[in-house]
Amino acid sequence: MTQGDQQPGGLAEASVARMRALVDAVTAITRVQDDPEQMLEQIVEAARTVSGAEYAALGIVGNDGRTLDAFLHTGMDPATVERIGNLPTGHGILGAVIVEGRALRLPDLALHPASQGFPPNHPPMRSFLGVPIRSGEKVLGHLYMTNKDMTDEEGGAGFTDTDEALITALAGQASIAIEMSTRYDRERELTRRLQRLVEVNTVLTTERRVDHALQQIVNAAADLVDATYVGLGVLGEGRDSFSSFIHTGMDPELVEVIGDLPVGRGVMRAVMVGGRAIRLKDLGSHPASVGFPENHPVMRTFLGVPVAHQGRVIGDLYLTDKRGGQEFTEVDELIATALASQAAVIVTNADAYERERALVAELRSADEAKEAFVHHVAHELKTPLVTIRGSLQALEMGRKGLDEAQRTQLEQMAVRQLDTMMAMVNNLLELASIESGRSPLVLEPVSLGPVIEAALASAPPPDGTVVDLDPCEDDRVTADHRYVERIVSNLLTNAYRHGGPHVTVRTTSDDDGVTLSVIDDGDGVPASLVPTLFERFVRGRQSRGTGLGLGLVKALAERFGGTVSYRPADNGGARFDVRLRHPDATTAPDVVV
Repeated sequence: MTQGDQQPGGLAEASVARMRALVDAVTAITRVQDDPEQMLEQIVEAARTVSGAEYAALGIVGNDGRTLDAFLHTGMDPATVERIGNLPTGHGILGAVIVEGRALRLPDLALHPASQGFPPNHPPMRSFLGVPIRSGEKVLGHLYMTNKDMTDEEGGAGFTDTDEALITALAGQASIAIEMSTRYDRERELTRRLQRLVEVNTVLTTERRVDHALQQIVNAAADLVDATYVGLGVLGEGRDSFSSFIHTGMDPELVEVIGDLPVGRGVMRAVMVGGRAIRLKDLGSHPASVGFPENHPVMRTFLGVPVAHQGRVIGDLYLTDKRGGQEFTEVDELIATALASQAAVIVTNADAYERERALVAELRSADEAKEAFVHHVAHELKTPLVTIRGSLQALEMGRKGLDEAQRTQLEQMAVRQLDTMMAMVNNLLELASIESGRSPLVLEPVSLGPVIEAALASAPPPDGTVVDLDPCEDDRVTADHRYVERIVSNLLTNAYRHGGPHVTVRTTSDDDGVTLSVIDDGDGVPASLVPTLFERFVRGRQSRGTGLGLGLVKALAERFGGTVSYRPADNGGARFDVRLRHPDATTAPDVVV
């Protein structure tokens, strides 16, 4: 106690009056205990009343623990407040009360080392009492008064021990109000976040455009987590980079200056590879950080969560630079994870929808192809059947009127048509067997020379046609020799039908494989037929074949990894090239069923 506090008589009565004012203030505060803001306003007014100060104020510390986030005051008229302008932020003596965490009483605040003076138009202040508002060891803010009469009724000089005790008691009430306000704020913010998540989910259930839906998620993440920048990347088919990247926080001009968007490297890649969230105070401190491209804004705080569906990571959602300089919290991570899960469902459903559309289109195409195939087969079989039926009817009706030569001609015509039908049916069965994989395949080193000779034996040239062989020395390939023989015989038959009197079978070798070429000196393939040359039932107008031979060649070659192609020969005829790979001498024959 000061000397003034110990004087009897009127001073004791003044102390009683002060206590009565404190009780009245606490009663008034209790009446508004459900409204923390009103409680704080009552506390500031009560502090001025019970201390006899001209001015009183209450400051609440922000998340940084130093500067003021809120400031309530009493004792100044609105015009004075407007002339002063900006309210205190917690520097000077006010900052000293916060940093030191103890009461500070001064007869003249200008004499304190931390004093920084007053802004223009600020009323003069001398005596000062500042008390920290504490919750345990944590300083939540301060309650301070200024300009107590230098000769008050207690006869003291400025604020007294009694004032300090009374204001400390009010600071305790302020601590309760601030914590209540903080709790209410958290509850209100949590409610707002939950409502926003529900709103986003509602929008996403009706949004059919994937990019728009992902943009909604990115915008919601920025809002709910209070991040400056948010990006969402979706991995492409190769899973080595983003196929799409949605973002917010940068204006279009800045995006254009930066250039290429992220492709999923650095810390973003670490999030996806690890399959878990990463929260960082400084993005640059992570070992996977690769820095920023030119003109890119510097980003500090970071929160990245994987976008995953059923354990498979398909991208990531990342947020940087939480506003206010704060770090991202566990609640922020939970919200980002929830949004990332929604993004994963959207992307997965879109992929499934596209696959379903592609499958429907494929099935429709297959159905159309099946109908066309049945039509072609029916048409191709009908022609020889009509000829055979006509021949047999002619033989039956003209049994007695036909001579031997006529009967022979009709019989031969029927047999030729039967052969055509049998060839077509056999080719169709072989194609079906090859394409379904039911035909056994034995891959082994094969020398093309003996295979070509066997094909010539099974498909000898007609009278007047000469076949020249032009082999290379290294003609060994990895293939099934039965299929290669069939390929060569089909190409020879095709050359006999459509080429001139000269056919060349040539093999050439290089580092990658061997090319087997069958070249004729005919008129070549009409340009209109080239695009569909290896499809079923494609043939020229004068062709006597089934239209399946070249399709069978293509299917046989592809069965063991080869290719077949057509190009005009140098002499104007047709040239068919079958490309086969060299054998691996260290690999044993591979049997595939």
